[in-house]
Amino acid sequence: MGRGLRAGPTVTLAPSQRDREQVVAALRQLLETSSTKRQVVQKSLLAIARARDGSDVLPLLQKFLRSGDVKRAEYATLALGITGLDAAVPSLIHLARCDDEGHRMVKRAHVPYRVKSFACYALGRIAHRTKNAQVRKDIYAVLELIAKAPKPYRRDLKVAALQAMRTLRADGDLSARALDFLHGYYRNKSEPAQIRAHALTAIADLAGSAEAGAEAMRMNEILADRRQSAWMHQSATLALGRLAVGTDADSALRGYLSSGKDLQARFFAAISLGRIGGPKNRAALLTKMISRRTPRLLKPWLALGLAIADANARDKDPSHDVDQTAADAIHAEFKRTRNGIYAAGLGIALGIMRYTDAGDDILDRMDQIKSQEAAAGYLAVALGLMGYSEARETLHTIMEHQTRKPRLVSQTAIALALLDDKEVSTHVLRSIASSESSTVLRSLSRTLGLVGDRRSLSQLLELLADKKLGAAQRALVAESLGLVADIDPLPWNTVFSVGTNYQAKVATLTHAAGGGVLDIQ
Repeated sequence: MGRGLRAGPTVTLAPSQRDREQVVAALRQLLETSSTKRQVVQKSLLAIARARDGSDVLPLLQKFLRSGDVKRAEYATLALGITGLDAAVPSLIHLARCDDEGHRMVKRAHVPYRVKSFACYALGRIAHRTKNAQVRKDIYAVLELIAKAPKPYRRDLKVAALQAMRTLRADGDLSARALDFLHGYYRNKSEPAQIRAHALTAIADLAGSAEAGAEAMRMNEILADRRQSAWMHQSATLALGRLAVGTDADSALRGYLSSGKDLQARFFAAISLGRIGGPKNRAALLTKMISRRTPRLLKPWLALGLAIADANARDKDPSHDVDQTAADAIHAEFKRTRNGIYAAGLGIALGIMRYTDAGDDILDRMDQIKSQEAAAGYLAVALGLMGYSEARETLHTIMEHQTRKPRLVSQTAIALALLDDKEVSTHVLRSIASSESSTVLRSLSRTLGLVGDRRSLSQLLELLADKKLGAAQRALVAESLGLVADIDPLPWNTVFSVGTNYQAKVATLTHAAGGGVLDIQ
């Protein structure tokens, strides 16, 4: 989900260009204060990049590359990419290549590896947005150079380069060159499987309709080879979800769902089968769903596969009615399971399907497991997804009385936004101003950004200027400003998060402690 949770053309509360100019001006003023704490600087840099009001923001971002603080340099690098501006490309290329100009830009003998990695991701972000074919070629040339660099190297750099290649999209000669490179790359056993796995998902994004069938058959061969690593199987199942649409190349996925060697790859296979859709895949998912021999761990993923297929059918045909048989099977499993987090996954699937017949049961379960913060929060989102307005009063009560449970409060706010609740932004702002818990603040600020209501901007700007506000609060207010004022409808890192194999992870991609591109808001 991204900024602005309301559906269709009824969105009227998105920020104006004037709003964005005010946000950038306030954040610029904040950054000019020499005593500004690191966390405030980091969040402000990203917020300015989101709300950019012209290329004149680039010198400000580049200034923080030279600050001497590596963390500030990392965020300044990402911010250059988040702007999406072609004018940022030369600087990012210097950083990624770690050449003499790159050294000068960071005032160091070498560009730190995290800065180089983030420069690759930033280049990928711009490559995805630019309309300039030469800019894409320049970016690809650097990414290929980094991906094939000889040892010694950091895995982060190569993963970043392959992830950035994904963003180039099907683009004639350039994508053909990239595909040829990636074919050789994933077969090169001298590279670790953890890195090569990212070449498979890149292939799925770069292949056009003419190549999709042949590429899908290559993924099938990888799945059939039990000597391949779990990482390669995981990426192949994800890639097939994009490549096998409209082909007959999905039988390997159904086989892997039943008896594949890696459980996570089987999870991904369920999602991919739902994405591909069709009677055979629906039948395979449903048969597994209702079988008592199916591992409990697999059932929420089967439910999500069925829900994705149902949602795709609805997108193609607005008159499509819910798949009653599948929804009833998921609902029955929901009522059977005693595990809160499994129930949450099943509930999200029912929410995606808009199966309001399950609304009362989901509401009751959410009330029963309020102490299980993550599971209860997902059930709240499920109620919002299905448009179950009867839950509104209970959700408001949670917002008022569960203030020490930040994830639950945050996801409850998202649910209320999905239900088009007019008071959710006001409540979140009140909580931000009064809370002293950094965890609560982080969740609330991100929720405010997801809601995307411009009416919150004036109060956020007042909070930003409040000298009594602590650094943690001010940083999260800056983050909220950027999220609400974001020019783009989806989070900046969506281009990397969709369809990626997050199990083949390195620290600059995603990390339990945060700090990877998939973690940074």
